[in-house]
Order: sequence, then structure tokens, then C-alpha cells
Amino acid sequence: MLCHHPNESTPDFFRNVPIILDNAIYIDVSDGVNVVYFSYINKYYKVTIKATKDKTELYLTTIFEMREKDFQKKVTLLKNKD
Repeated sequence: MLCHHPNESTPDFFRNVPIILDNAIYIDVSDGVNVVYFSYINKYYKVTIKATKDKTELYLTTIFEMREKDFQKKVTLLKNKD
């Protein structure tokens, strides 16, 4: 896992949720939590994004860097589930 807290983030995705969404390969939504799989500068990530109660803002809660092989396998499984 890369980080739980914004001060530990490299690159600083906590302030750039639009970059994550613009580079999303797959978004898995369940129980109000969005799990986003995205690629950025040849690296692969899984992040969780939540909305505020009034749904006016999104915020990043966790970010994990994944190996490309694991990333592709997980995204393929999720797409086949749909």
C-alpha cells in the first residue's frame, strides 16, 4: 500500500481526484464506495473514493500500487462479472 494519509502520497493523488477519474480503467461501485482501478505514467493503482454525505465532494481514502499482471487480472475478472 502506498499511503493512508495525504501527507504520505507520492504522487499526490489526494489533491488530484480528477486525474484518477480521467485515467480510470474500471470503476467498481458498491455500498457507496467507489473502487477505481487506473493507470498513470506506466504504474497501476487501486484506490477507494468516497463521497461526502451531501454528495457534493469526492475524497480519496486509500491508494495501492499494483503490479501490472495483478492489475490486469483483477480488472478482467471485474469486467467479466458485469
